[in-house]
Amino acid sequence: MSRFFSETVSCPECSASNSVRIWESINVALDPDMKGKVLDFSLFVFTCEKCGSSTKLLFPLLYHNMSNSYMVNMVFPENEGDLSRTLSDISNLFLSIQAFSSDMSLVGRDYRFRAVFNPVELAEKIRIFDNGFDDRAIEIMKQDLFEQFDSEVNGGGIADILFDFSSGRPMFVTLFNNGQQTLCHFSRTTYLGIVNNMRESYGRFSSGGCEIIDRNWAREFIAATE
Repeated sequence: MSRFFSETVSCPECSASNSVRIWESINVALDPDMKGKVLDFSLFVFTCEKCGSSTKLLFPLLYHNMSNSYMVNMVFPENEGDLSRTLSDISNLFLSIQAFSSDMSLVGRDYRFRAVFNPVELAEKIRIFDNGFDDRAIEIMKQDLFEQFDSEVNGGGIADILFDFSSGRPMFVTLFNNGQQTLCHFSRTTYLGIVNNMRESYGRFSSGGCEIIDRNWAREFIAATE
């Protein structure tokens, strides 16, 4: 189920008190409309009832899609030790859900448990999983793109590369530090090759439980499997 609680938040512009919903978890099987609010980031913005100004409001969130067999937990650890404890707690939570769930699909090997650190990463995981892709192969492809781009391209280097499916087909969006962006071709042949060639290595490299599958993971995976 989806869970939230109400909290009083002061507007940074006029100091008026506002009652705001803080979501702890979202199950899109039960609340499908919430997916759009996560993808367009409106879930993480509150508008002051007095002055009308909008303010970003971030909070930890568990996003669960039972139909597509994944959970993504957005967390904000303060340091490495906090991160380690947070991942351990999340993994234990997921294992408990697996052990006690009456839905046998949660016990399957293909259920994905991930941790991310901001709404952009959360939205990207949703786009990857809901369109039937493997985030591990996607991150390896993104790492290859990072290595292909010269650090001086467009005068500022690359800020990030994101998977996108808004056009109805997979693409990579390259964001540059100078504010420019460009679309990059997504090769299904390359994607399928990575998935097929490294399927066994995925299992050996996996830590089990909740995982952070990002650029750092991709670099470590590539180095460990070369």
